[in-house]
Amino acid sequence: AVFTWLAALSVKAAADEEFGIRKLDAALAQVGLSYDALQEPIERVIVAQQRMTNFSDGEQRAALQRLITISQAYRASMEALPVVLDVAAGGNMDLAAAALLVGKALAGETSSLTRYGIVLQEGASRTEIMTALTKQVGGAAQAAANPFTQLKNAVGDLGDEAGKALLPTVMDVVKVLTDVASVVLRLASEH
Repeated sequence: AVFTWLAALSVKAAADEEFGIRKLDAALAQVGLSYDALQEPIERVIVAQQRMTNFSDGEQRAALQRLITISQAYRASMEALPVVLDVAAGGNMDLAAAALLVGKALAGETSSLTRYGIVLQEGASRTEIMTALTKQVGGAAQAAANPFTQLKNAVGDLGDEAGKALLPTVMDVVKVLTDVASVVLRLASEH
């Protein structure tokens, strides 16, 4: 029973990761890029940040997806990701809210930053925005790193890998069961 429960959790985690990657790929497609082409540099940054902070790879992919969607700029979003982690940790906010805040700033909407004590001149460049944010909260994500949260993330990654191995078989079973249910429903409606 425990093995079945762990397997189910692993498959769900793998499916969630796959869904997050598809969402990131869709954001990259909006700027003429693809996750397949950029997987290595994206995952290198995400893995490095996960090792030093409390933020999981899935949370970071979602934040990156949000940054790219708002700013319409891949390179600037990749450079901003560590700053977003610092903003989240330093501002005691979730990563999605921090990504929204920084994404808007990268897109030119910097007025929201004033609530956090960061005042920029209108028309501030991306470099000026990143410098101001780094000055205000730089290093906060690493300083807030909790070894137990990092362990949870590492164990989660292990579960993701196990789930990836099981996912194709589970998806085959789901397809068969869906087909069977469709046939049963059609037969039931005919009689």
